[in-house]
Amino acid sequence: MTVFNISSGVTSSGAVVGPGDQMNVSSGGVASGTTVNSGGSEIVFAGGLAIDTTVNSGGGETVHGGFIGRFLFGLASGTTVASGGEQDVDASGIARDTFVQVGGLQIVSAFGVASGTVVRGGVEEILSGAAASGSMISSRGQELVFRGGRAVGTVVSEDGTEFVSTGGVASGTVDRLGEQIVEGSAFAATLLGSFLGRGLQIVSGGFASGTTVNGGLQEVQLNGVASATKVLRTGLEFVSSGGSDNEARVFGLQTVSSGGNASGTSIYSGGLQNVLGNVSGVTIHNGGEQEVFAGGKIFSATVLDGGRQRIFLDAVVRDTVVGSGGTQIIAADGDAARTLVS
Repeated sequence: MTVFNISSGVTSSGAVVGPGDQMNVSSGGVASGTTVNSGGSEIVFAGGLAIDTTVNSGGGETVHGGFIGRFLFGLASGTTVASGGEQDVDASGIARDTFVQVGGLQIVSAFGVASGTVVRGGVEEILSGAAASGSMISSRGQELVFRGGRAVGTVVSEDGTEFVSTGGVASGTVDRLGEQIVEGSAFAATLLGSFLGRGLQIVSGGFASGTTVNGGLQEVQLNGVASATKVLRTGLEFVSSGGSDNEARVFGLQTVSSGGNASGTSIYSGGLQNVLGNVSGVTIHNGGEQEVFAGGKIFSATVLDGGRQRIFLDAVVRDTVVGSGGTQIIAADGDAARTLVS
């Protein structure tokens, strides 16, 4: 076993850390271009700096921080984690611009920070008390945000997945063919898409606030809650059975399925709300449209000038106010009661 001690004022370049070997990068020390092979480890202590490390299968890099007369961070910059390799970012450690390849793993623990991580086929885990910013997840890569973890500014694209566990918090962008699964909380996400595919956010037992659906798709599933979603013209939102949506602004398409609930929705020009579940407090603006199908129930709607509400067979609508220039169309066997035409 060989121990490489890179202390203050010492710079190591191009070292190879093999089976049973350990490289310790202490305060003021710099290790550059290190290769860590199976059974080897590189440990970056408070005040130490590791640049462009490669961690191969069975190798490991650990980044710490601590107090040495004053508080210092350990820093690893530009690490590549290959298949079977692992980078651990512990308390007060910082990992910057890590590249996690297929089969590689980055674990960010309490009070650790990772920024600019690129995950292509590997996994980034953000544990309780840890934070990640600016991660890019693609090519079947995964970002896992556990209870108490926080991910900010993540971009998920091209078969990447971000999973936000109960108690985890995330914000960022889901590009085409990317997926975000929310059992915790997601704030201000943007869901993009095109004819090549849609970014997908699934809110299942979690909470999503301020999502902008711009060509993407938001699915609000059982026990999921979405608030203040903005569905743009090419965007889609589906509120499934047991899901709830509050205060959405719809310029595209919102479908409230049987057993789903939506309240406080505003439907604008080009927007369409299909209702097979329960909707209350909806406002239909000029150029907006609401269609209520069998099993759908509307409680309190306002149809403004140029707005339109259509009620089909076996739909139930109560307490609609139809303003001047607004339209309510009731098909045969549609049920509308207490409508006020002003």
